[in-house]
Amino acid sequence: MNFILAAFMLLDLYGVFVFSGWVALFAYVCSAGANIAFGICIIRFNKKVTALSAQS
Repeated sequence: MNFILAAFMLLDLYGVFVFSGWVALFAYVCSAGANIAFGICIIRFNKKVTALSAQS
């Protein structure tokens, strides 16, 4: 879900720039990056938890 949200945010960058300016564009890019990073963390956590439960 985070990757889908980040993709839509990246598609909307031009509109954010036109209507809100550079600062909002920077904040929007950082927010999209945070969504991608959080999605990667969730996937890595899920793999580690699955490996731990398989060992038990």
